[in-house]
Amino acid sequence: MVEALNEGVVVTNNEGYILYVNFKFSEIIGRSREALIDQKITAFVDDSNKRILKQGVESCQKHQKSTLEITWNKDNDEKIITCVSSRMIEDTCPKNNIYFAIITDITESKKVQKELILSEQKYNTVVENSLTGLYIEQNGKIVYSNPHFANIFGYKSTELRGKKTQELIQNGKQCQGAGAPCYLTTFWDSCHQHSFAYAAN
Repeated sequence: MVEALNEGVVVTNNEGYILYVNFKFSEIIGRSREALIDQKITAFVDDSNKRILKQGVESCQKHQKSTLEITWNKDNDEKIITCVSSRMIEDTCPKNNIYFAIITDITESKKVQKELILSEQKYNTVVENSLTGLYIEQNGKIVYSNPHFANIFGYKSTELRGKKTQELIQNGKQCQGAGAPCYLTTFWDSCHQHSFAYAAN
């Protein structure tokens, strides 16, 4: 049953030496079982992750279990990020305690998460520095406006939050600066149930 799991399984003794690994863990770490058995589990991580493993052992000793994130070094120096859930199995003699761990490879999900963050940062940079005024309207009120949109109407972005676009026109705030006519174009986002728009003078 353990061999059929899609997660890695590792069993170590009280001193951190590997007693057993399933096929999935040897695949995750890029080493054969023979190369892993009787080796210290800390031999396959860097110093910072050794400290994290130590903290996990201490947590197991206090609470019988721990969950933490560990980055392993594959044989080709590739880094593999995993979620490690471990439990201590107590023996009447503490020296004979063993540690049972389930290792889930989360490398790809971490990459996707990082790419999403970078994409969001790039998007925010483009929007904030755009020479076109942009705003988002929800329930008839402005919930976001970039600096250029606010400048067109003579406001700061924070001052526009909560205002209705109709208020801008009624207050005669449109198209300050060059005195040119201001054009508002609105699009409806049916998925998120709000509109977004751009303004240009």
